Amino acid sequence: MEFIKSSFSSETKDEKFFDDIEASVIAQLPAEKALAVLRKNQIAARMKKLGSTYIPGVGQYAGSIDARTYHRWNNEFPGCWENEEFVNAFLFDNPEYKNPGYKPKPNPFHNPTLLTKQGI
Repeated sequence: MEFIKSSFSSETKDEKFFDDIEASVIAQLPAEKALAVLRKNQIAARMKKLGSTYIPGVGQYAGSIDARTYHRWNNEFPGCWENEEFVNAFLFDNPEYKNPGYKPKPNPFHNPTLLTKQGI
């Protein structure tokens, strides 16, 4: 919240305004977490239905990630989805998003608490 406050000029800083924003965000967290679980379950069902698909010369379909999860992680760690090690670690920690036949190769030094720090 301090980052948001610092981006406004000193004459526009109204503590109540920022406190209201913070309270609103905190109040919406339980519903957002419930929706995240629902999206995960929907994707898991779709991945199970698709099964393992491998196309010679193209490769294997690794998985599917909903837009909100994708953008939240990309906002926290810009460019993370272009990093194969990150994607493999994410799919290893969140098997609901991966294709049933895909076997991610986790890094032996992988720290699963990094990917779960957001509660996702």
